Formats: sequence, structure tokens, C-alpha cells
Amino acid sequence: MMTPNLVMREGGEIVSLGGDSPYKVMTFNTCNDRNCPVDGALSDPTGIFFNDGNFNGPSGDVPSQDDTIVFNIPVTDGSTLRLTGNQPSQGFYACRTIYNFYPVNEDGQFVPGGTFTLVRETGSQLEGFSLAPRGHIRDGLTGNFAGTIIGLDYTWEYFPQGVEIHDYPAANCANFQGCLPINPGSPNTTTTTTTTSRTTDGGLTVTATTTNSITITKPTTTTITENDGTTVTVTDQETVYINDPWEDEWKKKKKWGKKGSKWEKDDSKWGKDDSKWEKDDSEW
Repeated sequence: MMTPNLVMREGGEIVSLGGDSPYKVMTFNTCNDRNCPVDGALSDPTGIFFNDGNFNGPSGDVPSQDDTIVFNIPVTDGSTLRLTGNQPSQGFYACRTIYNFYPVNEDGQFVPGGTFTLVRETGSQLEGFSLAPRGHIRDGLTGNFAGTIIGLDYTWEYFPQGVEIHDYPAANCANFQGCLPINPGSPNTTTTTTTTSRTTDGGLTVTATTTNSITITKPTTTTITENDGTTVTVTDQETVYINDPWEDEWKKKKKWGKKGSKWEKDDSKWGKDDSKWEKDDSEW
């Protein structure tokens, strides 16, 4: 997890801990009955997330609207975290705010396969990017999520009664504008391919398998050769879309047309009885 470079004290005062990270990071004391043994300075969650006290927004070294702020919120593996703060997003720019919920064990270590339940029953909106890929999300009857939600699943806690999920404009910004941190672990490559078939009027079926995209995760620099022989250099995390040569024919040269005119004109090469293939079958 990212090391905190900010700390929130009781009452909402934020103090900078220095450093040159492009992210403003706070880690909250939200696990193990508020006795988290996680690394780094811990921020006080009582006012902002648990409505204990009177949180009316942050003071002190408050991140600007140009900063991406990350709230690290560890949750004990297998437990339930209930957010009851009245105005948890007051004073923060929603479109650059990330709420990072993740499971930890009793020693404060991240549990990759762990799970937890996240219950939101805030008095007003929880605004920003709510990142809880290992969380079962339960939405209460007051307030709303406003922005993006990622979780294992989502439902209303008091089904069939529930509230709407709002988008970013409800939080007074157009969309998420921050940058999600990249895991600086081992390089990981994912390739997406598509198999396409075309059948001529003469009965010939042509099949091609093409690479549509390759995603490479930091830290690595890789050179990829595309279908047409050109190369693309990928640094850090990037998705490279590789053109299907048939798509280029359709879109750029318009040989196919709406009625497949290329094949209609060229069918004569094969003959109605596919004699070319009949003669050459011995090669196969």
C-alpha cells in the first residue's frame, strides 16, 4: 500500500508529512477495532467516517483540486465496516478522490483473497471513486454513492427499500479526473485475440486470427510488432490496439462495400464449381 504523506487528526485537521509523491495519501485507523497495526502514520476516522464528533470538512494542509487524494481504509478480513459519517466528502474534490477499501489480517497485512462487507449509511453523499474489489457493498437508506463503485457485489441493505447511485455531476464535477496508482510489481501481459471468418459466394471459407490488443503492466518497456510489420514501444501500463488488416481494407479502401462487392466481382477467379480447389486438393 502507498505510504501516507498526510495525517488527519481528530476534528479534521490535516497535517502534511512531506515527500514528493504525486498522490496525497491518508491511511485511516479503521481495522482491528480501531487499533490497526498497519505501517505509517494513521489518520483518525471517527469524525469523517463514523460520525463521532462534528466533522464539517478538513482544515490545515487540505489537498487542492489538482491533487489526487487516496484514502486508504483497511478493513479486518471477514468483518463489516459501517460508514455513518454525516458529511464524509465535505471539503474534498470528488473527481480526484479515491476511497481504497482493502482487507487486512490481524497483523495489518493485506490479504489478497480476503473479503469484507462495506455498509454505506452516510448522512450525505460519499463522493468519488469507491474502490473495494474485495468488498460486498451494502447501500443504506440515507445519503448516496456519487461517482464510481467497484466491489465484489452490490445490493441495498434493506431491500426492497434503497437509494439511487449518483454520478459525478451530482458531486459538482463532470467525471473522474485523477490517476489510479499503478502497482509496481512484476510485469504482467494480457493479450486479446479475435478469430474472424468470411465465406465467399463460391463457398470458400477464410478464417483469420488477429491480435486486437496487448496490455502491459509496469514496470517494463516492450516493443510489439503489429500485423503490418510496424512496431510500437510500450512503457509502464498501456493498452495497444493492433489493427485487423481486414478492417483496414473495409474502412480505408472500401473494397467490401455494403454488399460485399469485392467478393462478388472476384468470385470468377474461383469458378462456380470451385475447380481450382478441386485440382489442388492433393496438396493437402
